[in-house]
Amino acid sequence: MVGYPWQRLGLGSKLVDYIIEIGKDMGLKKISGDVLSKNFKMIRLCTKKGFKMEPVDEDTVRAVLKLS
Repeated sequence: MVGYPWQRLGLGSKLVDYIIEIGKDMGLKKISGDVLSKNFKMIRLCTKKGFKMEPVDEDTVRAVLKLS
């Protein structure tokens, strides 16, 4: 989570890139994270990074990225 004063500076994108890099270095086959379905900015960011969105329930989606 990026605090409000630090939003729109690219920190979320850099954090997601770092998580992807760590997952690849660890040899993971996929990574995932739950996102509130109302968090359109995070959903858009994850989609741009190649994550596929899977509904969990009415309030949550799961962002899944295959690494291999």
